[in-house]
Amino acid sequence: MNDTLKSRLFVAAQFGLLLLLAIWPSNKAGWGVLDFLFEFVGVLLFIGGAIVLVLAIREIFKHSVPKLEGSVKDKFLKSVRVVLPQPMDDAKLVTSGVFRTVRHPIYGGLILIGYGVGVGSGPWPQLLFAIALHVTLRYKATLEEKFLAEKFEDYAAYSLRTNRFFPKVEDE
Repeated sequence: MNDTLKSRLFVAAQFGLLLLLAIWPSNKAGWGVLDFLFEFVGVLLFIGGAIVLVLAIREIFKHSVPKLEGSVKDKFLKSVRVVLPQPMDDAKLVTSGVFRTVRHPIYGGLILIGYGVGVGSGPWPQLLFAIALHVTLRYKATLEEKFLAEKFEDYAAYSLRTNRFFPKVEDE
């Protein structure tokens, strides 16, 4: 299977799983106080993921995403192109903001949101969807890192000092 097809399949799986997480009805287990605890933890994960996601999108749009110019069709195609793992021709390697400590903070934010919904909504089958989203984004990130290493010569050094989805916890 070629890399272009893999890219499209990962994006389709990513959005399909996010849609399932969003629309699948809640399934409360009836555990009383534990239900409240699950919902509370789920909300915290969701809010944390949303914050990381917004910060990452702002940073990447500030530095790397080209200005959308041209016809409506061109603007639409360029904006949709951003979700594919292959960097655009005029993309820049973003290593500032949340990207200073994490290579894929957008995926990390989506993973936190997925687990937040999974833990807070049921947890079955939403938690399984969240795990599947995590696995999908892991493989998508691996493919994306291959493309980034080919495009940016300093990507290898950047990847050594950062984690994939979440910041490193270091002992001092």
